[in-house]
This record gives sequence, structure tokens and C-alpha cells, in this order.
Amino acid sequence: MKKLSDYEDQAVVLSYYDSGWPQLFDIEKAALLEIFGEESTLVEHIGSTAVPGMTAKPVIDIMLGVPGLHRVDDRLTEVEAQGWFYVPEYEDEMPFRRFFLKCRKDGSRSHHLHAVESGSDFWVRHIEFRDYLRANSAEAEAYGAFKLLLLAEKIDRHKIYSAAKGEFIGAMAERARLWSMAQKG
Repeated sequence: MKKLSDYEDQAVVLSYYDSGWPQLFDIEKAALLEIFGEESTLVEHIGSTAVPGMTAKPVIDIMLGVPGLHRVDDRLTEVEAQGWFYVPEYEDEMPFRRFFLKCRKDGSRSHHLHAVESGSDFWVRHIEFRDYLRANSAEAEAYGAFKLLLLAEKIDRHKIYSAAKGEFIGAMAERARLWSMAQKG
């Protein structure tokens, strides 16, 4: 990949669920725990590839939860040595997150790493959303169908595709928040 805008202009590719996705996550989780240690470090598989049966972009989203972002900043070299590409440009929009990616040999993204403070709003929202979809197959199917509809309507470039999902995801995220609150009693 030459620059980030190249990716945003690429066509979105969706895949049916691949039972190998959890194993790809497990490999990266083990490597991240070697870098950051297991104490006070959380590593979660998030996004559509973390929801069994769901249609998804074949990109493994990983969320790294640490007590403070300085732990990530202090280990950038170690993370990059594991094949991750650090993308500081996204910090203009989200200064509370450190973002990394990995690419396949053809230059397409294979993994995203979102490093945030564990327990932060970003952390909580993503875990709630994932858990909600895992527990509610009808919602997961609706979300997958919506993504396929966007592609059918030729909304198929990463930047506009992500923006087009915004309202739909926002409404579903609110349902996930309410569901999560009800689960906690």
C-alpha cells in the first residue's frame, strides 16, 4: 500500500464467514501479549469477523486494551517488528486510539489493531456491539444484508462505504447498549 488514501479508494470486498478467522486472531493475540504482558492487558477480537456466520470484509479487527496509551507509545518499535504498520494520521480524528494495520502480500489489509485504554468509551462500545451481534443472530443477519445492499447499490469504496454504514450502525449500537445494560441487570 502506497498511502492511506489508496486504501480508501479501493473497492470493498465482502466474504462469507470464514471459520479460520478466530485462529488468525489467536495468533496475533499471542504475539501482542508477548509484547505487552498479560497483566492489565486485554486483547479482544472485534468487528464482523468476530461474529460467527456474519458476512464481513476479510480483515481481522483486534482491540488492545491497556491502562494508558503510553504503554503503546513506548512499544511502537516492538509492535512494528511484528509486521504492524503504525498509522498516526488517524489520531487527528481519534487521539484516544493508536491504529495499526497489517497487509497481505498483494497489499490488501489483513488485520487492524485498535489500541485504546481498557474501559474507555471506545472499548465498551465495541465490546457491546460485538457481544450484541453474537447473541442476536437476526441483528447480525440484518447487518450483513445491509452491507451487501450497499455493495449492490455501488457504494463500494472504503471511505464512502464506511460513511454509508454510519446511521445504520449508530442505531444498532444504541440497541446494543440497551441490551448490554439489561444483561447487567
